[in-house]
Amino acid sequence: MKNLLLASLFLLTIISCKENESQDTNTPPTIPVDAKQNINQIKFCTKDAKACPDGTSVGRNPKNNCEFDPCPTKADKEKPLKKEPVMCTADVKECSDGSFVGRDHYNNCKFKDCPNGDQTKPKM
Repeated sequence: MKNLLLASLFLLTIISCKENESQDTNTPPTIPVDAKQNINQIKFCTKDAKACPDGTSVGRNPKNNCEFDPCPTKADKEKPLKKEPVMCTADVKECSDGSFVGRDHYNNCKFKDCPNGDQTKPKM
């Protein structure tokens, strides 16, 4: 009796698994319409690089049909770099005329110049 019960449970398990498999293979996965449109717009490029005559390298640009970016020119190298502000401490320096100057976020946090060119000790 026990063997018959175990055999029945085993067969029911196999049958239910087979039904689930057949349902899974007959139903293709669906992709939302928005996702299909976004997939067509995404451009992926290989990660190779091109060596430039000056020793630098450039990669491929997905916005330019995966063409290599142009090598930097001499004029590009001579352009001054745009300085980005950095976070500095909030200490100040007292100048000889009694005024105070803070740190310059665009000059590596060096103290700004005093109005009269004075260089005194920083105050905390």
